[in-house]
Amino acid sequence: MVVARLASLMGAAYVIVIEPNPFRRAEAERLGVITMEPGEGVAERSRELSGHRGGADVAFACSGAAAALPSLFDAVRREGTVVTVGHPGRPVPIDVAAQINKRGITLRGIFGRRLWETWEQTLLLLNSGRLDLDWLITHRLQLSEVDQAMDLLTGDACKVLLVPGLA
Repeated sequence: MVVARLASLMGAAYVIVIEPNPFRRAEAERLGVITMEPGEGVAERSRELSGHRGGADVAFACSGAAAALPSLFDAVRREGTVVTVGHPGRPVPIDVAAQINKRGITLRGIFGRRLWETWEQTLLLLNSGRLDLDWLITHRLQLSEVDQAMDLLTGDACKVLLVPGLA
């Protein structure tokens, strides 16, 4: 959802968030983006919104779910870009001939961050008031409540902050 918020702030005409969790999907809707469940015709919706361009310019895979990548490749236009932010826990097959060679899609990975540049850009957005991240933390729990925090993350939560010494 942070990537979706940043894309909106940076001027994206349309932002689609694909989210299986109903709670987080509702949170994304509050950001003013289009939300969909996985497998709900994401590529078709992307092509519909982009008109003659034939799909999204860029798609971000943030969850690390291997199953998300094929639909993202289908949702981007010719010579579009797929960026993997979340990393799958296992190798993921990619049809290089169909996606990379014939459609010219660029696949980019994120292995870290350009520390100073990204921090400074983020600070500018935060200090300007254009970017607010307070909504992202939906729960604050004591460190001893780690099991409850893990349960929340599969249900009605975005980010759970464990705070030592919280009473």
